[in-house]
Amino acid sequence: MKRITIFFFALVLSITAFGQVPDSSATGNNTQLEVLNRQFSYLKRNISLSELESSLEIKLNTIGGCLMILDFAKDLSLDSLSRTALKERLEEMADTFVAEGTPILLSGNGMNSVHNAARENTQPNSYNLKYVSTGNSCISDYGTSKDSGVSAFNRRTLDKLELKYAPGVKDNHSKSRKRKKKNAA
Repeated sequence: MKRITIFFFALVLSITAFGQVPDSSATGNNTQLEVLNRQFSYLKRNISLSELESSLEIKLNTIGGCLMILDFAKDLSLDSLSRTALKERLEEMADTFVAEGTPILLSGNGMNSVHNAARENTQPNSYNLKYVSTGNSCISDYGTSKDSGVSAFNRRTLDKLELKYAPGVKDNHSKSRKRKKKNAA
């Protein structure tokens, strides 16, 4: 049953990744997919992630793979230790991009995520910062584990570049805080 579930999730992710990119010349389609699917072979060993990889029969060495598992964290009944380990893995990947001089920020949600990332990439910046869309989504549930993975990746990139804010990226974490304050009042 787990194999069927993982196959289904992988199929949905691939359809989303390929089906949401409008024009490869405008968005750098191949570059976007290469970033999300880049396999990192020199990541720190993590027992929690190793157990997760064994149980799900999937390698968690790509941004797309980690985000996919985080997206289905509830369905997979992931504990907080596994979710934290996945976010730390994403942060480690962000560190690698910054160290290589090719820092990226993920544009995770919204109907125009692909177009927004493409637009931001046309704006010059002194950090060689590139925006990568994880795909458009019409209905977005801010505060999901996937969103927290995107936020963790982006926060780490911004911290490494010593930036407080980068235009064009939705900081879902701060939106969650605003909602909590509003609901508490």
